[in-house]
Amino acid sequence: MTDQREDYTLILNFYNKSIELLRHQCDLIKLQSHKPVLVIACFLGDNTGHLFLEFMKYIKEHELTNWKWVFSNHNFKYIGRYQIALNIPTDYVVMLDDDRQPDTLYCEEMVEFAHKNNAIVQQYGWALRELEIDGEMMYKDGHGDYIWPLISKEDYDKLRGDKEYVEVSYLCGGMTFHKKHLKYLFNEPLLTDQTGEDIILCRKAALDGVLVAGYIPWYIGKSESTFLGHDPGGVTSTTVDVKENQDKRNELLNIYK
Repeated sequence: MTDQREDYTLILNFYNKSIELLRHQCDLIKLQSHKPVLVIACFLGDNTGHLFLEFMKYIKEHELTNWKWVFSNHNFKYIGRYQIALNIPTDYVVMLDDDRQPDTLYCEEMVEFAHKNNAIVQQYGWALRELEIDGEMMYKDGHGDYIWPLISKEDYDKLRGDKEYVEVSYLCGGMTFHKKHLKYLFNEPLLTDQTGEDIILCRKAALDGVLVAGYIPWYIGKSESTFLGHDPGGVTSTTVDVKENQDKRNELLNIYK
């Protein structure tokens, strides 16, 4: 750990997970070794009224004056939380989906890595491989190696080589980065705001020389306790048809390859 830790804002999004999972995630956030300057919880209004009320109850119970919220009919699973990040008071932002469970050192390790390496980082991501489709080499979403906290150490070591991390095509489930990297989303008109913000941000940043990394600290002996769990308690809904979603993601991957 560095002596001078970088401040960060933590952005959450809640859609259709249970009250129990919301409270559990909030408990884990309170235990972070490096506390966020600000927590912003984003609620998609169509389905999250009960979760919103539970979050309000939670912050009152624990007197969390720096925990805020946004309640809207906009689907924050996609571009919304990145729009909110444009105006945060810190240089760094940590984003977590509503089914991610950060261990105590998670935010500290991810922010430190992002700062040290000018990186966009997470413990979940895809290192894609091209394949031939109709005589053309192309990328297809999900075709490649999946970096995640339960990957075997042998596979992780093979993919990372002599580095601490694996360079990936894009990250998922939320990510950690410097606010300046938001320019890769917003410096030109978006091709879609319904999916693919992870692909656009990561691919455009990588094309400009920014490191996009799948990083699992305990596999390199840095920390045995940094773990970002995944609770499959309900599938976060999308606002587009599954095939339409997949087709758009594949299109984005091949635009920014």
